[in-house]
Amino acid sequence: MHIQYDGCGDSGQIESIAYLDEEGKPLDLANKVSFTEAELMELFYDLTQARHPGWENNDGACGEFEWDLAADTLEHTHNDRFTDYHTTEHEGV
Repeated sequence: MHIQYDGCGDSGQIESIAYLDEEGKPLDLANKVSFTEAELMELFYDLTQARHPGWENNDGACGEFEWDLAADTLEHTHNDRFTDYHTTEHEGV
């Protein structure tokens, strides 16, 4: 399962949830799982918020989860955004 999220400007959301096989091809799990997409979105939104409080504020952040249900592993990649600048000062000619 591949879950992506994105946020900035004080708002953030789960962008997508995709069920994929080992080769990255989409799986049709209709009527084969006991949880809804809304429940998954809430779970991963809460997990992101617990690990990175305020991730949606200011420049925000984005990331993804890779959940291998067969191997029972969960990988989380999180990317914080920030604004930076470089200042140069000169005196005289």
